[in-house]
Amino acid sequence: MSIPARHQWLAPSGDPVADAVPSRRRRGNPQRRRVLSALLACCVLLSVIATVLSVRALRKGATGTSLYHLPFPSRSITVTDIRSERHFGFVSVVGTAVNQTVRPLHTVEAVVELLDAGHRPLLSESAVLASGPLLPHVPVPFRVEMLDHPRATSYRVYFRNLMGPVLR
Repeated sequence: MSIPARHQWLAPSGDPVADAVPSRRRRGNPQRRRVLSALLACCVLLSVIATVLSVRALRKGATGTSLYHLPFPSRSITVTDIRSERHFGFVSVVGTAVNQTVRPLHTVEAVVELLDAGHRPLLSESAVLASGPLLPHVPVPFRVEMLDHPRATSYRVYFRNLMGPVLR
């Protein structure tokens, strides 16, 4: 069997316009180009919408609802000027601790628990208060950073010796 030859392959037609126009196969299908252009436009539109929604979600996380503080009864250390801030999926609890005992306390850490609506613990994180001992009746600032939890409605702060018992 032989391969059928096209008349363009055999000899030029002599018409400069006909010889200059590429074959339909080289130009591509115009309907296919329109469909691909429409798909590309849809992809670009969807990516813009996704970007806008993610920016809105980050902004909402930066200014989300605040948590309320549940006091933890302790005679050893009291907390003053405490507040929490939710930002970008994290919670920062900032406050001041005051040693109410007559002796200095060594290696004390602040423990923050995030609680749900039923006051059940969801997450906890701790941070060491100061590099030296906590002197009696001297305010010491503290800050605990932790991951946020979507069901968290409140938080509780208590203090303990480093990896030890809770200070009551």
